[in-house]
Amino acid sequence: MKLKLLEAVAVCCSLLYTWLLADGNMACWWFAIVGSIIYVFITFSMGLIAEAVLHFFYLLMAFYGLFNRGSWVEEGVHSSLSAATHALSIALLGILTWISGNLLHKIKGAAVTYLDSFTTLFSFWATWLMVNFYPENWLYWIGIDAASVVLYLSRRLYLSALLFFFYTLLAIRGWLLWT
Repeated sequence: MKLKLLEAVAVCCSLLYTWLLADGNMACWWFAIVGSIIYVFITFSMGLIAEAVLHFFYLLMAFYGLFNRGSWVEEGVHSSLSAATHALSIALLGILTWISGNLLHKIKGAAVTYLDSFTTLFSFWATWLMVNFYPENWLYWIGIDAASVVLYLSRRLYLSALLFFFYTLLAIRGWLLWT
């Protein structure tokens, strides 16, 4: 019961973070901090080791965003990166996903290792794109969030799966707002 309550709080914080970020409201970072702390605990306790690392990374990025004080509204969205940069990034991340999935598979208690690795590694890249105001970050998030629905359903974290369904919709909204 306690885990479900924590999950509900994390889901609410995460939704508020994404909505506010897409609007350029810098209060978003406070919700990101709280949601990330809770998700580090939840994902680690459910055997999603790479996801726990990812949520710790999100926590660090939330502090970066909080103290950066920038906003896409104030600074403007950057131009898109080249197609070659994206192709190279996707290829490298694909290889790293395979390696990470193999390594995680050897850890007792690790679950859904390849999907966990995919969502984690691609999220690192998408987060970097996001905090540096590249609009195509939202396209990556659409794919990552859709895959995350499957990941969280596989661990019976139904509220989190619903969160990532809504994240997919919010990523579409973010893409439309930023472009």
